[in-house]
Amino acid sequence: MEMRAQNMLEMNVNRGYEEVSSEVRHTGSDVSINNPSSESSSGRVNLGKWASIMTLTFMGCLVSGVILSGKRDVMPELTKSEERALMVETVLKKEQYMVKIPFDFKWGEVDAAVREQGFVEVDTSQKFQEVMGFGGAFTESSAFNWAMLPKKIQEKVLEAYFGEDGIGYSVGRVHINSCDFSMASYNFDDVEDDFELEHFDSNVTHDAALLIPFIKAANAKNKYGPMKIFASPWSPPEWMKVPVDKNDKMTMKGSAWPVGLKNDPRYHRSWALYFSKWLTAYKNHGIDIWGVTIQNEPLFAAPWDACVWTPEYMRDFARDFLGPMLKENHPEVKIMGFDHNKDLVVEWAEILYADPEARAVFDGMAFHWYGGGVDRLIDGTYGYAMLQRLHNLAPDKFILPSEGCSCPGVKYGSILRAERKAHDIMQDLNNWSVGWVDWNLLLNFEGGPNHVGNICDAPILTREDFSDVVFQPEYFYTGHITRYVQPGAVNIYSSPTARYQKYKGGRANIIENLEGTLWSCDGSSRQEWTLKDNKVWLQDVIHEEWKFCLGTGDFEKQDQVFLKVCDSKDAGLFDLDDAGRLVLQADAPGNLYNQTMCLTVMDNSHRDAAMAVFEFCPDEVAPEDVPPQRKWDFQSVVDKEKGGITGEIVNGKHGKCLTAGWAFFQSSAFLNPDGSTVLVVLNEADEGVEFNIISDGDYVPTSIGPHSMQTYVY
Repeated sequence: MEMRAQNMLEMNVNRGYEEVSSEVRHTGSDVSINNPSSESSSGRVNLGKWASIMTLTFMGCLVSGVILSGKRDVMPELTKSEERALMVETVLKKEQYMVKIPFDFKWGEVDAAVREQGFVEVDTSQKFQEVMGFGGAFTESSAFNWAMLPKKIQEKVLEAYFGEDGIGYSVGRVHINSCDFSMASYNFDDVEDDFELEHFDSNVTHDAALLIPFIKAANAKNKYGPMKIFASPWSPPEWMKVPVDKNDKMTMKGSAWPVGLKNDPRYHRSWALYFSKWLTAYKNHGIDIWGVTIQNEPLFAAPWDACVWTPEYMRDFARDFLGPMLKENHPEVKIMGFDHNKDLVVEWAEILYADPEARAVFDGMAFHWYGGGVDRLIDGTYGYAMLQRLHNLAPDKFILPSEGCSCPGVKYGSILRAERKAHDIMQDLNNWSVGWVDWNLLLNFEGGPNHVGNICDAPILTREDFSDVVFQPEYFYTGHITRYVQPGAVNIYSSPTARYQKYKGGRANIIENLEGTLWSCDGSSRQEWTLKDNKVWLQDVIHEEWKFCLGTGDFEKQDQVFLKVCDSKDAGLFDLDDAGRLVLQADAPGNLYNQTMCLTVMDNSHRDAAMAVFEFCPDEVAPEDVPPQRKWDFQSVVDKEKGGITGEIVNGKHGKCLTAGWAFFQSSAFLNPDGSTVLVVLNEADEGVEFNIISDGDYVPTSIGPHSMQTYVY
């Protein structure tokens, strides 16, 4: 079912794209095709009176850097005396090459008419977190695949990720002991109850064969110097673990529940010492480790190398054993907590940070992009409001997305997977994350090897005979951000507003369990709700007979709003009362509290991707006594065909619209250390968008095609 739904969704994305492509034409000339590993140096900027803006646009099947037919054949006269030369570089999916198109615009002064159509507003005075950098994981599988390539192709991979003309990776992740993307399970001390680790392999011989040469080659190539590399264990040696079954079988695969590490201070100290010895061994190989997470995915007793933890157990281990051990032997190494799916990161952080001594040990929280096992299509789509809440909980601690990849299997040329990764990176960065770290850097043509068959996609794949590599669309989409946002850049305010008209952005491409969120109103199908028979629903795109409604009940977050199948018990029954509230009926099957609940905005947030939630409210209240975040304006018309009222649902506090999942049109902006401004724009709709870039009082008109991504540097 999961694979069938994903295949149909990707077919819909491609088909919708083809339907509107006839509406779009590109205006460039002198198109040239270049290998992605030798991308133009035109990203350099001149920050004098004349500035260059470079736009890089990737599309599924067509060149962007576009003007919608009949709309902008003649550019309007602009009044601002100072002009800026604008250069557009467009990226085309065509055998993984890049296409460049010169493109000129002039800047003008902002007036009221500028905001009447789509726009992205950038304010360089509103600064947020500093960006540490971006990267991927040096797994043994990636190292094996790299070692199998000819020397020339090995260099091509290194250049593509780390070189002067690559996509700017400066962060890496490596596993302590084996992970699922290893050739087999292994560790560096198999001697049972060797508490002092006298038999620890200080040469880490297994890693020295493949992993360490790959990391050292990447470090030598990296244009930013030695990378920030952090390490994560999947499992301790089996003798440190609680047996997984009644036969007292000890294994690195799987985990006892609720804790996999033996509850004995001798094992706790020995495991902390293991971290220290492993860090020393890597340092002796010339690789300095920047940080560690305590456990990869501590809530998952996976069928591969795994170890389950509770937050209390992790807190105590960090405070009493790992923190003191690393403070003595490796005080420069950062310690990160959690390292699992973002829907529970706040819940864990509240426990890890509540103890003052433990809080002092942790430098930050790491998390993954996965959707908690509900559906792989949920990966990379949710939880951004949780990151805002995490920052509010501990503004002095950093937040790092430490793993995200598209699974299961490989999908060559997948637009959907590229878009998911791009918007996840952008929205993580828009919500206080200091970077983004992909999973495997390099997999084979099948998505492996993986010693338990858990194959996945990657930005770069080898050909079947290892003669060359293939660049997936997600490599270019990721590079739109990572190549141009430099380490040390600062995230700045940007807010996108599209104006979809003819096609409402095309198909909504929604699935069950997407969050209800708040975004700027854009007229798209993801913001067109129908209130009928006390249910609030959207029409799905995979099967027209599937209707998804607002409801509750996933990820154990009963106050959150999710899309649920309308005839399921989780779909809510609502009243739009005279006070402007959208009230979840107390006796509705989807109301797990059996009390009157009102739709509102979590933490009263005004940022894009704010989460719609339910909170307790009185049965009756005067309109003037309703907080504005609980007021909803159903800008609706009677829909005779659907038998209800249909339209946008606008929040009374910030004027943003209730959205299924996320908006099609997104942006993220940064100030680089060299003084340049970077604006990244993503359009996931089947319809192109004309919009104005508004930046500190100036504006420039431009446009973006369907299923496209652009990067502006000025």
